[in-house]
Amino acid sequence: MSADATMLIASRVLQGVGAALCVPSSLALLGAAFPDAQARAKAVSIWAGTAALALGAGPLVGGALVDRFGWPAIFLVNVPVGVAGIWLTVAHAPDTVRHAARRIDLAGQMLAIVTLAALTYAVVESSGSGWSSSIVMTGLAVSLAAGALFVAVEARQAQPLLPLSLFRHAAVNVSALTGLSLNFGYYGLMFAMSLFFQNVRSDTPFETGLAFLPMTAVVAVANVISGALTARFGYRLPMIAGQALAMAGYLSLVFIHADSGTLAVSAPLLAVGVGVALAVPSINTAVLAHVSPSSVGIASGVLNTARQIGGVVGVGVFGSLMGSTTFELVKGLHVAVTLAAVVSLSSLLAAYVGLKTSGPTLRQGAF
Repeated sequence: MSADATMLIASRVLQGVGAALCVPSSLALLGAAFPDAQARAKAVSIWAGTAALALGAGPLVGGALVDRFGWPAIFLVNVPVGVAGIWLTVAHAPDTVRHAARRIDLAGQMLAIVTLAALTYAVVESSGSGWSSSIVMTGLAVSLAAGALFVAVEARQAQPLLPLSLFRHAAVNVSALTGLSLNFGYYGLMFAMSLFFQNVRSDTPFETGLAFLPMTAVVAVANVISGALTARFGYRLPMIAGQALAMAGYLSLVFIHADSGTLAVSAPLLAVGVGVALAVPSINTAVLAHVSPSSVGIASGVLNTARQIGGVVGVGVFGSLMGSTTFELVKGLHVAVTLAAVVSLSSLLAAYVGLKTSGPTLRQGAF
């Protein structure tokens, strides 16, 4: 039980470190366990579907726990899940090739931490202080400077934290951009719609979770469908189709208002959820298909980082656009979803132009 806000934040940081270690490693394990391209595509869809189930259950289960037991219960429920995950990993996860000669890039790690921490701080502060405030501008400037220095250092390192050669292939670049775009819109929308449901429609936390149910209930099914499409047609089709569907959902939300009915709200959310679910497995499959086995963990980390940045920026931007009154909340939501649609269109065009693969994916040369 956290005694104060400092302990709560420190505990959340520790949770974040654990998640950062687990997600890229889990995708690397799939690359090692499924060398066949079609089998790997289906495995990635199951991997994404499992994550989607957890994400979908979050608002509903979290709302019920908060209503019944209070907010600390949302953290306690993770403990048995974590214990089960540790047991499954120890008992069944295959080992991957170790690179004992590889050194830790301390300079790169520190610069990466400063870059992302400064960016996160600036985005979080933007909702309260405004984008033009000195504290936000300083955070963005520090992030930009540290990021530029990070690239310069990595270009000179013999064993860099992030080999820049990974970005020589369009599939890696497009997948990272798509992942950033997907999380920008999805997590920003989840945050904004939570405010809409609770502050505009006066829903309880549990009712808010139920309102998200159409958006999240079919996500796991859509992930499996995406895996089948990727195995049959390659990763390009579901990546583009998913983003197009999500973009249509964002644009449809422009027309909702405080008195909109359930269908008017649920249908766009459903389109966004299915669209994101179609695209997520394809970006992971694209990355696995174009890096060598020794680089899968690094490439997976790049993709996960891009998605996390998208989520943080999305929540910050959407939050800064939402006002305090009902009118300001609805107007801000309209601006936010329009921006999400523009970002989705940009990454969709990047995938359409930058990716030429249309057949089943095959792992290609190493970087």
